[in-house]
Amino acid sequence: MDTMQQEIGDSGTLLGVNAYGYEDSNDTFTSSADIPWLQDNMSALAWEAWNADWRDVYILDSQGRLYATIDLNSRDLGYEPDYNELRDLILEAAAR
Repeated sequence: MDTMQQEIGDSGTLLGVNAYGYEDSNDTFTSSADIPWLQDNMSALAWEAWNADWRDVYILDSQGRLYATIDLNSRDLGYEPDYNELRDLILEAAAR
């Protein structure tokens, strides 16, 4: 994801949101990535509010509206077409 953030530059910001109750996995992710990482908590329950699932990517447009959702469980970002699809959706959303 760090490479993708470099590619999209100022067009958008990637960040991760870890589910409430999975705080123990934060170190595992953040040790290998430089994108901002947020921890959901009992007062926000963002995962619940967004009906999120493991490895979902929510792409917001420049006004903060939901533009697209991609489930990375069914995609491999190491596979160039999948990677390009996500990157292109982010860039499209940023232009709206």
